Amino acid sequence: MRLTLRRAVLISLVIGAVTATPLFAATLAQMNLGDLCERAERIYRGTVVQTETGLVKAGGGEIPTITYTIRVDQAFKGEFDTVKGEQVVTLTTLGKIPPREVAGMKRFPVLPEVPTLSMGESYLLFTTPPSGGNLASPVGLGQGKFDIKAKDGMEMAVNQYQNIGLFRDMDVTDIASQGAIPYQRLADVVRTTLTVQEGGIR
Repeated sequence: MRLTLRRAVLISLVIGAVTATPLFAATLAQMNLGDLCERAERIYRGTVVQTETGLVKAGGGEIPTITYTIRVDQAFKGEFDTVKGEQVVTLTTLGKIPPREVAGMKRFPVLPEVPTLSMGESYLLFTTPPSGGNLASPVGLGQGKFDIKAKDGMEMAVNQYQNIGLFRDMDVTDIASQGAIPYQRLADVVRTTLTVQEGGIR
């Protein structure tokens, strides 16, 4: 099936934002925490303070986007802007692609869906470098976005895949192999991993 220029550009943008790798080399592989740390341009805990929908031009058409303004509550890796004494990051991701009308039938996109963030919620995010159209995303889509929720007086963190494989082949034995884990312990492992990889922790 031949791709239109617009669709080819869209696929390239999405894969670039998701994986930060060239189109021909991109796959959505399962990643452990070390992989997430290595591939992320920025790693931070943040609270969403503003959301805005928009469009980016690509291939002669327009692609929907969502731009999040996130207050950085804890920085692990990368550079962040400072506004009124607080660190902030602007994250623009691919929005929801509407179905196309073809021969009277709706065809829904087969592209991966980028995780969305909710206003006022707190997340631990591992995000890719911006790709074409200034789009970025959590590394490995839902693998690099951790919801943080309080449970029994303790903050717990879990990604979209219930943390399955998060510590695969890593020397971490005191944390459950799947399901929500204490946020503070996860943050400690992130710091240790970054120190081992490149001394990237501030």
